[in-house]
Amino acid sequence: MAHAEGLDVETVLPGHGEPGGPEVLERQRRFLESIRDAGRAAVEAGRPLSAVVLERPGMPAYAVAPLPAEVADWAGPVHAAMLRAAYLEAQSGKPYGAYFDKTKP
Repeated sequence: MAHAEGLDVETVLPGHGEPGGPEVLERQRRFLESIRDAGRAAVEAGRPLSAVVLERPGMPAYAVAPLPAEVADWAGPVHAAMLRAAYLEAQSGKPYGAYFDKTKP
């Protein structure tokens, strides 16, 4: 993300949402960092996953941990899944994909 922010760009076309300038990259970074930080903070505080992501059978997952106001409008249906992944990464100390790969130590 830092590399992309360092480029001299005029227009950013995100995968969804409105096009914009370099501020789109900055907001994306802040959004992802806030999710990562919320997952880490919960693990460091000894809180269970259920304290940050509410999951009930037959219902969509709900992210309990709020996002900072400046990036809250970026939250969508995958916010809970992203927060769950950030929590599991922090808990395991491994990237999320490696968390499920039992062939890697």
